[in-house]
Amino acid sequence: MANSKYAYVRNFELPDPLLPSCFLVCRLDGHSFHHFSEEHAFTKPNDERALQLMDHAAKDLMSEFKDIVLAFGESDEFRRVDHPDLPKRS
Repeated sequence: MANSKYAYVRNFELPDPLLPSCFLVCRLDGHSFHHFSEEHAFTKPNDERALQLMDHAAKDLMSEFKDIVLAFGESDEFRRVDHPDLPKRS
């Protein structure tokens, strides 16, 4: 959009501050998960390998980002919960 006739829209953007003492929930949605599950021959509805993969992804996410207090997968979605007032995990 830079250097286009719509660049003026930036003049109307506002900052998005987080409210104090509120949880922030981020939802990460899968992309073409059905293709991924077909490629890896996951069985429906709950392939053990797929569940372990989601668990491992949640653990890795929490290891990488210490502000996260909860992470979980559901279907092909992934959620994480952050809270600014909670102490950082070590």
